[in-house]
Order: sequence, then C-alpha cells, then structure tokens
Amino acid sequence: MGLFGKKVIVPEWAAFFAEKEYAVFLKAVDSYFKGKLKLKYEMEDGVVKPEENPYGLSNLGLMNVARMCHQGKVAEYSRIVEYHFNLIKESSVFKMEFKKIEKDFDQVKKYLAVRIYEYGYLETVGMDKVISRSFADDLCAVLVYDFPTVVETVSVDNRACWDKSPEELFAIGIENVRKNYRFTLKTVGLEQSKDNVRICETEHMFAPNLLFDIREHLDLIGTSGSLVAIPSRSLVVIYPINDIAVSLVINRFFNFVPNMFVKYPGSLTKNVYWYKDNSFTKLPYEPVGDQVKFFPPQAFLDELNRLASADQHTGSGSINCDSAHPV
Repeated sequence: MGLFGKKVIVPEWAAFFAEKEYAVFLKAVDSYFKGKLKLKYEMEDGVVKPEENPYGLSNLGLMNVARMCHQGKVAEYSRIVEYHFNLIKESSVFKMEFKKIEKDFDQVKKYLAVRIYEYGYLETVGMDKVISRSFADDLCAVLVYDFPTVVETVSVDNRACWDKSPEELFAIGIENVRKNYRFTLKTVGLEQSKDNVRICETEHMFAPNLLFDIREHLDLIGTSGSLVAIPSRSLVVIYPINDIAVSLVINRFFNFVPNMFVKYPGSLTKNVYWYKDNSFTKLPYEPVGDQVKFFPPQAFLDELNRLASADQHTGSGSINCDSAHPV
C-alpha cells in the first residue's frame, strides 16, 4: 500500500525502485515538505513543485535523490531526502550573498570549475547562455561555479564583466577541480576474463575531469588507445586497448554501462568512447533483444582488423562490418 492507503504504481522514471521502496521514498519526500517545511506541493513526472517558495525551492527534480536512496538502505531514505533538500536550501542562501560579489573576478575565481555535460541537457538550458567547448561527439565541457552545496553554470554575461578569454577561464576551472578533488584509480578484473579495467569512482561529481589529464596516465592508454565510459559524474571506466581482446571487452562495456547509467546518481551518458590521438570518438551500439548491435566507425573497425591480423592466436582473419556488427 502507498502513502495514502492506495496501491503504489512505480513510475517509469523511478523503475529501479521496488514497489515498497518507492512507497517509502514517497513518504520521505512528503514528510520533508509537508512535515518539516510545512509546505504544500505537487509531484509530477519526478518533479516536486512547492506551492510556496520561501527557500528558493522550485521545480525540484527527484531523480538524483531517488538514486541515492536506492543505493542506500530503506531505513535511511528520510535522512537522505532531508540532507539532499537541505543542501538546496543552503545553496539558495549562499547564492543570494554571492550575487553581491559576482562581478569581482578576484573574489569569484576560486569558485570556477569545468564540468562535462551532454549536449542534449544543455540544449534545454540554452547553449547560447553557457560557456562551453566540445569534448566528444555528444559531450561538451562547460564552465561552472562549484559552490559549497551545488554546481551552477556560468553565464556569458558574467564573463563579459570579467574581461577574461574562455581559454583563461577554462584553464582556471580545470586547475581548481584538479586541486580541490581527489581522483583515485583502482584496477578491477572482468568476470570470466583475464582482462582488467581501470575505474575512477568518486564521492564528488567531477570524476570525468580525470579525462582532461588522461595523457598524464600512461597506464590508461594502450597501443591502440582506450575504451572509455562515463555513465555517471562520479564514475569513469577505462580499458587500455593493446590487442584484439578488446573485441570481447567492448561487449562487456555495452552491457554494464547502461546499468551503471541507471544505478548511479548524477547519470551522464550510456555511450562508450574510443580515446586515441587526443580525441574521444563515440562507438554507437544498440540493444536488440538478447544481442547488441555495434556500429563501429570505420577508423575503429580498421584498428580492430589491424589488431586481429597482428594477433598470433587469431591468425590473419579480419572483422568485417557493413552496417551493424552483432557482439
């Protein structure tokens, strides 16, 4: 039974919840807004809309806090929900004070950071309103403020006040993240395989920034580059490509990356990329029943064929692909 004695129907956006988990989550949200804040609200398609707005709370998405709850214990849902929305309240108060100094570059530069976003997300914000540069086929790096409790994009109007070039601002933002956060790599073995992947899993939401420095980590790059997945802002998975074993490993990526995208808060992209020669190329794939169809770019297919020919254990056969390669 649900919050008001009715049967709970888990919506599509929260499909990772079991019915009972979702009911507890709804109760935690209701207890926070109606119980703690004494605010009436409406909930629609994963968004909370308080009728009043005394704390800067408006159209609050539930996806991230729901995923955080799902990763924790059911008994902790109320605490997780309260902590999450308290941070949003605190950030609202902080930003009101920040407005007083936002034109003074010497005071605000310590808050600058760079974060990776999907173009699709930024199109809803307005690409003309943010300061960005391309990172991969469907990803871009964006200049943001890294406030104590929230990350917020820097507007083009702010940059005009500072008289700083985008290159200067991006350099400062990348260095600030590099200085303020830890990026720890660990090696994880793949099941039923002798291959290992390198994983950077963080408590903060800047894990993808590790990729700005991938050239500094020679152990992350194979002779033919690397497979890279960024399912979440707190998770990066990298596989150095050295031989034709990548043709099996990539299948594992196509299976676990979508699951991680759903499981982890701060989801970023289900896509898998090939890093080589300082660029990230998307490797398109599509689940079809129990299989996955892979649509490799010609350059990647050529690299696979070269590795297959060089591998002593596979002979001189090559991998052919007209439109889609089932893996």
